[in-house]
Amino acid sequence: MDKFEEIIAEIGAAFLCAFLGYHSKISDNVEYINSWLQVMKNDKQFVVQAASQAQKASNYILAFSEVDEKVVA
Repeated sequence: MDKFEEIIAEIGAAFLCAFLGYHSKISDNVEYINSWLQVMKNDKQFVVQAASQAQKASNYILAFSEVDEKVVA
């Protein structure tokens, strides 16, 4: 997995944890993502593209899951 795919996966994991209510588990994701943001701070498109791809991946996973927003909320 290349570095771009790695950050997409990490951001996606943070999105899914937040959606499912695992807020305490996100801190590891945040530290890891922040380390990447420091490296890529000069490339704003990198962050936007990675977050966009992570959102698409998260939506795809949730589309095939049995998780309902009413249950999570």
